[in-house]
Amino acid sequence: MNDITIKDAREHYFRRNGLPLDGGYNDKWVPLKAWFITVYLYNSKARKAAVRLHDIHHIVTGYQSDLVGEAEISAWEYAAGIYDKHFARFINLTAIFYGVILFPKRTFRAYLLGKASQSLYNETFSEALLQESVASVQQRLLPTTISTSTLATSKAKPKANLSSLVEFAGLFLLSCSLCLLPLALALFGWALIT
Repeated sequence: MNDITIKDAREHYFRRNGLPLDGGYNDKWVPLKAWFITVYLYNSKARKAAVRLHDIHHIVTGYQSDLVGEAEISAWEYAAGIYDKHFARFINLTAIFYGVILFPKRTFRAYLLGKASQSLYNETFSEALLQESVASVQQRLLPTTISTSTLATSKAKPKANLSSLVEFAGLFLLSCSLCLLPLALALFGWALIT
């Protein structure tokens, strides 16, 4: 699959994940499904700018689009660089929150791999990017010390140190504040009116 274009790999990714052939990029609302819950998210300009690159990150890294895969890709993207994609920052912090709780080792491993990688978030999506091969984009973004065949599996063993652990703990605390603050405010408001 590495010698095919990003465009062809993306079409395969859309089919495999039950997405429309245009990825749903032009839909007004997009469904986000987790277990038995579906939430509809407004497909803003900021979301469209981020998700076109996010989908390519899935292809390049091999992280799946299931619950654990979204936690992994979110940790990887955050560490590899969000730049000015603020929607990606918001949605990634949400996935990192549940990823650390449900899949701590895999989420941390993806974070470590991201620290040695580059993301596409410092670029603008283009048709030229779609014409590049998966292998060339992997070579540009991923660490040369980790085989791309083991990147999204438990066989990839990036090196952790105290600094990366502290950084990751800080990232988790940031994700906690984002995810738990609305609940805390709601409970506080309820306590005030009862």
